[in-house]
Amino acid sequence: MIKVFVGCSVGDDLESQAVLEFSLRKHSSAPIEIVWMQQSGDPASPFYGWQTRAWSTPFSGFRFLVPALCNYEGRALYTDSDVIFRADIVQLWRQRFAPGKCVIAKGGRDAWRLCVSLWDCAAAKPHMMTPEGLKRSGSHQEMIRRFANRLTQPFVGNWNCVDGEGYKSLDDPEIKALHYSQESTQPHLRYAIPRLAREGRKHWFDGTVEKHWRPDLVALFDRTLKEAVAAGFKPENYAPAQPFGPYRIASHKKYTGHRWAS
Repeated sequence: MIKVFVGCSVGDDLESQAVLEFSLRKHSSAPIEIVWMQQSGDPASPFYGWQTRAWSTPFSGFRFLVPALCNYEGRALYTDSDVIFRADIVQLWRQRFAPGKCVIAKGGRDAWRLCVSLWDCAAAKPHMMTPEGLKRSGSHQEMIRRFANRLTQPFVGNWNCVDGEGYKSLDDPEIKALHYSQESTQPHLRYAIPRLAREGRKHWFDGTVEKHWRPDLVALFDRTLKEAVAAGFKPENYAPAQPFGPYRIASHKKYTGHRWAS
């Protein structure tokens, strides 16, 4: 069983969750168990009461809780919810950790991105803060620095292709997972924002929504969402029993994001 932990909002990004789970299961040759990592108002939840004011999303720091949730045993995968999987996750799951490494992710030198990452939970334990320490500090950036270079090694294959990067075609077999990361251009916002408005709510992204510079990425998302719905992965299936909010995260009103060459 492959255990996948998914960082996501509570009810804001249902379309993204549907696409994530559908694409993950569509390509996987092994059974998958998904744990949705969402802020909670329940004091008994591991996702209750976190210090999130420095986070850029409602779930930024949750990835560092993964080893503890696995009792520091075995392997586990973490992914943000804004990802379309294009290949069998077993290919990532079976990658070997080099001696002294406990995370496999995208990057090199100081530019590591743990938004899709494979964890050796036992090997990570000596380097982790306690769950309570993580919750109180909200130290997402500190933990990224802690795991960069010395403890992290790069993927084989691009399991975190950020907004298409420099690929001419999104069908390039090197792209194993497509991460539509720039928050102002995420294609699911065209569905999520009107849906939330009908409910009298606002999306957690409070910046200016822009058109994505890669029409092929938008088309891929739309096509995958349609396939997901037809296969029974409907956005409403991911709706929480009770909305959560307001989120206390960093404002995006001055958000500029990034631009990869297309």
